[in-house]
Amino acid sequence: MNPEQPRRSSAAQWLILLGLVALAAVWTWPKVLRQKIKADQTRAISNLRQIGLSILDFESEYGSFPDERTAGLLAPENKLGLDLTGTSSNVHFRQLIVTGPAPMEIIFYAPTGYTRKADEIMDSNDTMLAAGEVGYGYFMDGGRGMTTKDGYSGRPVACAPLAFDGNSVSATRFDPATYDGKAVVLRADCSVTSHHIDPKSGDAILGSKPILETGPDTVWGADGKPTILPPLPKR
Repeated sequence: MNPEQPRRSSAAQWLILLGLVALAAVWTWPKVLRQKIKADQTRAISNLRQIGLSILDFESEYGSFPDERTAGLLAPENKLGLDLTGTSSNVHFRQLIVTGPAPMEIIFYAPTGYTRKADEIMDSNDTMLAAGEVGYGYFMDGGRGMTTKDGYSGRPVACAPLAFDGNSVSATRFDPATYDGKAVVLRADCSVTSHHIDPKSGDAILGSKPILETGPDTVWGADGKPTILPPLPKR
């Protein structure tokens, strides 16, 4: 018997085994990826619900959702002298922490390409809801925080995932890759819904119209002036 034959046979068996393992990995990877995407979307929805409850508590105390007016009312609570208004959702969501309805940073986290998990350090502008710790954009109407008394309970209040180019988070476009073509949206009535993202335009479609579109047949009405304040991306 040729002494080299067992070695060759063993090597061939190893190659076959490695091939089967590789084939199994290729076969199962799409399923694993889909499960991760679904888990990320579920977490984003769960955290949005908690944000919604916090915002309603805040409105009952201060008359509207966070904006520049409400920030001016928070001097007694803002003992750290934090920035509570500006161009990002981070600073507006801080109002919910300063006043108590949102006790933790982690509820503002959504798994995206621009976020990292919050560290719960909240002692300065550099640490409370720092860059990367917020996953949601925040809607305002004409620069004002909304209220459930406006009569538009279907209006969006917060959303994810927004498009990210590696430097900044978009204030108008959504990322269809993060949650399998879906955007998650918190509405003024505290409901959370998922909506299709147009892969070409990056618009999240609410009903049959882009989420920021105004007019008589939209949630914003003819006089609405909606904007999204994007979160600050991780550095």
